Amino acid sequence: MECKEEEFISTMRVNIFASYWFLREFLPSMLSRNHGHIVSVASSAGLFGFCHMSDNCTSKFALVGMMESLDHELTLAGYDGIYTTLVYPASINTTLYAKSRHLFNYLTTPLAPHIVAKRIMHAILVNQKNVCIPKVLYLLSVIKSILPSKAFMLIANFVLQPSRPNLEVNMNTF
Repeated sequence: MECKEEEFISTMRVNIFASYWFLREFLPSMLSRNHGHIVSVASSAGLFGFCHMSDNCTSKFALVGMMESLDHELTLAGYDGIYTTLVYPASINTTLYAKSRHLFNYLTTPLAPHIVAKRIMHAILVNQKNVCIPKVLYLLSVIKSILPSKAFMLIANFVLQPSRPNLEVNMNTF
């Protein structure tokens, strides 16, 4: 909770409100045709709350909630031709990643954008609901859901070492 209010609001605008506005614009056409595929990239910050990333994690958890709710609404309303996919990449080798304070930087090799795009395209073609990249995120999600929260936090803090000094990056530099 160290970020300034303006930074927090800006992160919400980019990560959740933009997705909401996008859906409001394009979903009516999909509904009228009962056809389409909605893909949202939530990142691993939509699965785990990371130290020093409350703004990003909050926005990504909100995105996951919005997409899961939308998927349920579409299913219950009988729209069987509109699919949703949520993507949870740990790290993508971009300019943003180079400045990232993301804790998975120490555990995973950043993926090339074309590799992530290829996995997303495959998920679209097979109508996969959730895509974790790398696949170890599936396992970590299961472990998180099984362990008491304090135990998972202790393990995550030990493995991820959130107190590493170079994790603090001002979001204005992105």
